Amino acid sequence: MKLITKKEAVNKMKEYNKGFLMGWGITACATMITPTIDLVSSIVRGVNHNIVPDIVDVQEGYVAPSRLEVGISDLDNNGQRETMVRVDDKPYLLMEVDGKPVLLEYSVEPIKIIPKE
Repeated sequence: MKLITKKEAVNKMKEYNKGFLMGWGITACATMITPTIDLVSSIVRGVNHNIVPDIVDVQEGYVAPSRLEVGISDLDNNGQRETMVRVDDKPYLLMEVDGKPVLLEYSVEPIKIIPKE
């Protein structure tokens, strides 16, 4: 067994700690970076279903997702929200009729104030 000086022991311990901390640092960074990369790649590939892809080239007869805008609002002020879809700035209600989605054109009329006599 070889004896080493206190200074050599301290230097070896510093090297060991440096390597240990670097290993943990790399692991921590990888742990944080991996989900971020997954999120970015899913957005780019359009896998995240909450994001409408910005695609304009689709089969004839279909509406390109880039022309759609989806939102919700309580249009009739009944306390419940309605789903709205805009296609090329034309508003539609997205409703469910007999279990199937249906787009219906709509308009909102302003509330009238009728003074009492």
